[in-house]
Amino acid sequence: MSLVFKRLFFGLVPRPASGSFGLDIFYIILIISFQVSILPSLLSYSDLDLLTPWLVFLFIGLGTGQAMLLALLGAIALENHGTFPAGLYFCSYWIMGTLISLLKKHISWRNTLPWIATFTISQLWIVLFETFVFLVKTSNLLFLDLKYGTGVFIRMLTAFVIGVFAARFAPFKVTEEKPT
Repeated sequence: MSLVFKRLFFGLVPRPASGSFGLDIFYIILIISFQVSILPSLLSYSDLDLLTPWLVFLFIGLGTGQAMLLALLGAIALENHGTFPAGLYFCSYWIMGTLISLLKKHISWRNTLPWIATFTISQLWIVLFETFVFLVKTSNLLFLDLKYGTGVFIRMLTAFVIGVFAARFAPFKVTEEKPT
């Protein structure tokens, strides 16, 4: 392949913490559009969450301020599309981002286990938060059936696979916060 083609091709491939804030915003809008519009029609399954693993990448790879602004944008987009009560994704992404930004300097990101654990636990947090809000909203336990369990399993498996991929091919170095 020619050098121009490689730069053009790899420059267009979405990657978290791209180095450009505008490009990161574009990627989040692209991921949400793909998650909300294209993926459900392709798979006839609408509960696959691609934004949360992407935000975990951003929380690990960027500084806290930039990552929180991007998470706010993602939360606004999901809040506008979803039927959950207002604030569900704001709260869950805020808590998740705060915990990751506080813990990321104490974890060795060269090992596989922290990546897998971070992605899987963050997806579990979102699933549990959604389940709790839905239970409070409807007071109905009948939705906790095999179909729901299968959906949760698929979401957790997706987060696990992305975590394994991240541990193997992390596209960036973890940034340290500068002391103020």
